[in-house]
Parts: sequence; structure tokens; C-alpha cells
Amino acid sequence: MIILNVFFTVKPEQESNFRTLMTHLVSQSQKEPGNVHYQLAQDVFTPHHYTLIEHWKDDAAIEFHNQTEHFLSFLNQASQLFSEDVVILKYINE
Repeated sequence: MIILNVFFTVKPEQESNFRTLMTHLVSQSQKEPGNVHYQLAQDVFTPHHYTLIEHWKDDAAIEFHNQTEHFLSFLNQASQLFSEDVVILKYINE
């Protein structure tokens, strides 16, 4: 299994837009073949910080996800949302 943790710092004025886009992205991604877990979590200590926790069957499932309409739509709108670079950490759980 492949685990991705994606860390976002959202501009305060974009938080509502971010949550709307993420709600759609999460709901659609959870339906994909090869998806084991897909969840957004908000940091309780640091305002506007979020972590997207993704568990995928394998790299092929991630490649499929990265070509879906809902993911590409999110990417097209994402650049205006963040006050810092997005950080992605990838783990393998064997």
C-alpha cells in the first residue's frame, strides 16, 4: 500500500473555496478503484493548515487518480488557494 500525506496552508480568504473543492475531490476520490482511504483533516492547533491523508493500493492507482477529471479540476483551481508550497510525503506500507 502507498500512503500519501499532503500538507496545505490555505489563505484565510480562500478557506471556504478550499473546503468546497476538497469536499468534491474527497467524495469522488473515495470511489476510485485502488483507493483504500482518502480523508481531509484540519490541524486543531494551527489555523488554515490541513492534511490530506491518502491510502492507495499501488502506484498504478495513484497514476489513475492523477488523471481523473475531479483531480485535474482541483489542480486547475488550487494555485490561488495556498499561502505556502504544498508538501507531499510518500510512504510505503508493506
